[in-house]
Amino acid sequence: MKLSAKITLITLTYFLLMALGYILVFVALNMDQTMFIRILIGGSGVVWSILSIWFVWFKTDYGHLWRKQKYRRQYNNIHKLRGLDPDYSALYEKYPHSIRRHERHCIHHDISPDEMIRTALEIPEGEWAAREAFRTQE
Repeated sequence: MKLSAKITLITLTYFLLMALGYILVFVALNMDQTMFIRILIGGSGVVWSILSIWFVWFKTDYGHLWRKQKYRRQYNNIHKLRGLDPDYSALYEKYPHSIRRHERHCIHHDISPDEMIRTALEIPEGEWAAREAFRTQE
């Protein structure tokens, strides 16, 4: 199943579970029973909601799926960015391992693509050659 479909399905499931918990709270607020029974039913709705949040966040690894989606989108944009600047694409052709490592570093630290390209072009050619030699010897 595609990642975006998983995220959508989990989100819809979360809202459905929260609505079911709210129904219990709504019923408890509007019923003519003793206070003990109303608190019991309303409390079970609150517990249901808390368990729904726990289930969606931890058991489905929802945060990890969102981060994975974000990184996939960023990597797809990097391929487009390489073609925009001819100097950067020439640098990528000479030193592909080092440039990919530089791009991963910039994505990890949330550095903008323009700044990523600018810093890559500011690094001297000898430094890129040394980095590439280090990457290829491994």
